Amino acid sequence: MTVTGTVYLDLREVAPDRQRRRVAVLAAAPDGARAVILVGSLAVQPDAARLLKEQSARLRLDIHGEEYAVRRWLDALRGDDMLGMLL
Repeated sequence: MTVTGTVYLDLREVAPDRQRRRVAVLAAAPDGARAVILVGSLAVQPDAARLLKEQSARLRLDIHGEEYAVRRWLDALRGDDMLGMLL
């Protein structure tokens, strides 16, 4: 039997200087869980993006939000646009 779980992390109103601390709670999520990350229009903090990328090795990340916010976070996680994270 395959059993999985989903955890939610809301970063929509989290100031960039607090994003890393909020992302760090994913360390408590069980391996293999789906992590739904809710993102908003605030800038992506580079350390938070790096930590989230590290968690992607053991969690299935699913980024949700407005199209421009999702693109910004996906670019940051993929390493496509580090400068764009700050805009």
